[in-house]
Amino acid sequence: MKESNILKFSMTLDTTNSVLEQLATVYARESKTVVAISNNRVNVPGSLGDGYVICIPLLEGLTCILSDIVYHVPAFIERRVSEEQVNYVAGCAYGHSQTHVLMPATPGDHEIHDIKGDGFFMYSTQSKAMFMYEPGKRTRSFSLVMSRSFLLSEMSHATKMLSHPFMLHFVRNEALCFTSALHPPLLNTVNAVFEDLVHKPYPDFVKRFMCLSAAYNFISKWFIQEYEMDKMPGDASQHVNINDLMKVKDEYVSNFEAPPPTIETLARKCNMSLTKFKIVFKSVFGMSCYQYYQSQRMQYARDLLCGKQHSIKEIAYLTGFENTANFTRSFKKSFGELPRDYVKYRCA
Repeated sequence: MKESNILKFSMTLDTTNSVLEQLATVYARESKTVVAISNNRVNVPGSLGDGYVICIPLLEGLTCILSDIVYHVPAFIERRVSEEQVNYVAGCAYGHSQTHVLMPATPGDHEIHDIKGDGFFMYSTQSKAMFMYEPGKRTRSFSLVMSRSFLLSEMSHATKMLSHPFMLHFVRNEALCFTSALHPPLLNTVNAVFEDLVHKPYPDFVKRFMCLSAAYNFISKWFIQEYEMDKMPGDASQHVNINDLMKVKDEYVSNFEAPPPTIETLARKCNMSLTKFKIVFKSVFGMSCYQYYQSQRMQYARDLLCGKQHSIKEIAYLTGFENTANFTRSFKKSFGELPRDYVKYRCA
C-alpha cells in the first residue's frame, strides 16, 4: 500500500516462485495496471519506476534473483520471517546507499546497516529485515537463494571445515543476518552477469549455465573471503576500525586524475603500521592496495567508455595514465579486449 508517497509492501522468501507472484500482485495493485510474469521476469510498471526482477532456477534448492530497479518514490520493503522452510540468501546490492534494518532472533533487537554501493549481505529467512530504497536512484542486486538442504549437501564435501564458526550457523540451523564490504572480484562477477546474462540475446539454456557458473564463482569467492579473514594473524585482526578502513579505501580511489595517497598515508589515518595495514586491507578487500586501485580505476574507465562522452585519449587522461598506449595495455589486461572493441561489442 502507498502512504504519504511511499511505496510499502511486505513479502516472504518461502519459495522463489512466490517472489515474482508477490511482486506482480503489489505492482498491479499500486499501478492499477495488469502486471504479468513472463520468462521468470517481472517488470516495474512505468508509473512506479523502471527496471525488473528476474528469478532463474539453477539447481534443486538454488535460485538466482537479479534486480535492476529505480523507483519514483521511496520504497519500503519488509521481508517477513519465513514460516514454510529455511532458506539462505547471499548476494550484493550496489549502485547507491541502501539502508538495511536487520532484525535478528531477539525481539526488539535490531541493527542498521548502510550499504554504500559495494555491500555484501547474507541472511536466513528465520530473521526479519526491512529495506529502504531512495527515489530516483538505481540499485542492482544479485542474490542466491539457497535451501538448507542444498547448503548442507555442498558442505558435506568439506567436512574439515564444518567446525569453522561461520559454518556452524548452518549446521546448527541458527538465524543468520549480516552485511560486510564487498570484494571487487565479487563485484566484477556480478557486473559480468548483468552485462552478459541480462543484456545479451543468448538462448535460455546458455543463460542458465552462465548464471550457474556465476553463482558458484560468487559462492567460492565469498567462502575465500571468510577463509582469508580466519587466517588473518590475531594481532592484525584486533583493534581494527572498519569505518576508518572504509573511509581511506574510498579516499584512495576518489580521484584518478591525481596521484593516489601513499599507502603510508592511508595506514597512518587508520592508526596502523604499514605492515599491519597491508595485511588487514588484503584480508578485508581480497586484494592488495595496488590491485584494488587498479581494479577500481579500470571499472571507472569502462564506465566512461560505455558513456560514450569521451574519446579514448581523454579517458586515459581522466584515469591518470601518461599516454593512450599504457591505458590500452592496462584495459586489455583487465577486460581481455581493446577499448575500441569493448565499446563496439559490449556497450551497444
